[in-house]
Amino acid sequence: MKNRKAIFLILLALLAALGTARWCLEGKPEGAQPKAADKKADDYYCAMHPWFHQDHPGNCAICGMTLIKRDGAAGSATLSTAQAGQPEALNGLSAVDLSPFKQQLIGLRTALVEQKPIVRVIQTVGRFGGGSDDFSAAAGDFAAGRKVASERSRYLVADVYALDIPYVRVGQTAWVSAFSGSGPRVEGRVSQIYPYDGTQSRERKVQISVSNAPSSELYANVEIEAASQPLLSVPTDAVMVTGLHRYVFLKQPPEIFTPREITVGFEGDDRCQILSGLQAGDTVVAGANFMVDADSKLAANFAAMESQSGK
Repeated sequence: MKNRKAIFLILLALLAALGTARWCLEGKPEGAQPKAADKKADDYYCAMHPWFHQDHPGNCAICGMTLIKRDGAAGSATLSTAQAGQPEALNGLSAVDLSPFKQQLIGLRTALVEQKPIVRVIQTVGRFGGGSDDFSAAAGDFAAGRKVASERSRYLVADVYALDIPYVRVGQTAWVSAFSGSGPRVEGRVSQIYPYDGTQSRERKVQISVSNAPSSELYANVEIEAASQPLLSVPTDAVMVTGLHRYVFLKQPPEIFTPREITVGFEGDDRCQILSGLQAGDTVVAGANFMVDADSKLAANFAAMESQSGK
């Protein structure tokens, strides 16, 4: 009797196990309520190593930092939306989610896309002319029946490369200092741009008027401030260059940074003109963008690895 009871219990256990296996393989029956184990697990990641993540709180196994809980559904949806329509030129880059803590840790700075003048300082060398001690100027004035120019009306003739000539305008500020590096730095003005002389030279002559010569030397250092009208521009530090393409990291809410291809126009010393890709009021990364770029490439590589492993 005891043996029959034992056999009966064993059969019941086997039937229960078979039912559980069938339920797992074929899916949940209609009306079955999800258990705690069926719910989607939370995702905790490291701010410094975003590829390290787990389904429970703890510390990063690489650096020991406390893991941060990620809102999986919202974060994935935002990232996928940010990456939609990404041009082929930005293959290998991905949108990245950077917490405020990590932004502070890497020293991330942002800047607005706005209308500002763009300044390029053209550095060159000029030769003094004019004044009562300039024989050629005195001879020219004498032949033209004019008086010899006074010492205060001295000028310089500076050589400017042809590529910089389109940015030089009459009336722009020019700073003149002694070629030896000694003496004061005086302010002058671009007074004339000489026509092309028809030679194969890559330089054009520019006349710069100064009220007082900084020294009695024949040559002087010249800095011409070529400034544009207010243009839609960003800091030059914000622009990343890859081959023939240029891109920035555009900040999107909440803390998503997306690579965005841009077209650049006039380039100054501190800012560059934006022809396409951005609009006024956008926010771009202007500091620590190399760190953001590294995270973007890592995220793209790990996403590619996950897609390959899922096939």
